[in-house]
Amino acid sequence: MNIDSHTYHTLLREQLGSGKRVRLSLSGTSMLPTLHSDDFPTVAPLDGEPNVGDLLLFADGERLVLHRLVGRQGDQYTLQGDHNFGTETCHRTDLLGRVVAVEYADGHTDSPDTPRWQHTTKRALRRSSMRRKAIYYASKEGRRKVRPYYFILLAILMWAPLNGLAVAVPKYLLGLRPDHLVHASIFIFCAPMLAGSIRLKRPWPWLLACLLSIGVESVQLLLPWRGFDVNDIVANLIGVSLGWAVALAAKQAMKRRARRK
Repeated sequence: MNIDSHTYHTLLREQLGSGKRVRLSLSGTSMLPTLHSDDFPTVAPLDGEPNVGDLLLFADGERLVLHRLVGRQGDQYTLQGDHNFGTETCHRTDLLGRVVAVEYADGHTDSPDTPRWQHTTKRALRRSSMRRKAIYYASKEGRRKVRPYYFILLAILMWAPLNGLAVAVPKYLLGLRPDHLVHASIFIFCAPMLAGSIRLKRPWPWLLACLLSIGVESVQLLLPWRGFDVNDIVANLIGVSLGWAVALAAKQAMKRRARRK
């Protein structure tokens, strides 16, 4: 959450540098729902090593930022806003202080030693971990790591003798069946997994995933324990197209976010 006014930043640095506590005025939305712009945190100079989960004030170039510490490696500290997907990395010398109390807009106050604060911290760290894992496995490196497991699972679900379970499959509205939804869900990940990197002007991963979705279903014509169904191909293609559309939308959103920074 950015702290407004360049002059205010300078005063804060001087106060914290002299060992005094400061009551901050906030702007931005990066720490929602933990902190709002009408809340007032109190920051004290660091007295020792900060802990993961602490709310820290740090210098990010010319800005002063108040975010949560989510990781540390040597002298590198990783921080993240509770409302953000992205993280920032800074050095120990960039850390200016730690939040020791918050006065909320409704008048009540809270501090790190209360059960409510500790519960909020644990919940925020869980969300942060999930977001960072999602970003990693959506990245080129993460997709490369899980790609073989995905296609092995795809082959098992498409070609294994699962029909031998003899489970009656009911039909839903418009003739849709649960297995059609399963087909679409499985192939949502196909195009992004085939893409080395997602480039908006190159639809070849989508085209290749469409051909693959048709091919794996067509192989069932040769398997006596599986049944070929044109509707399954349609479901596969819907899943492929939906997954590619989501990937492109996410890529566009990341580009817009990077431009705003």
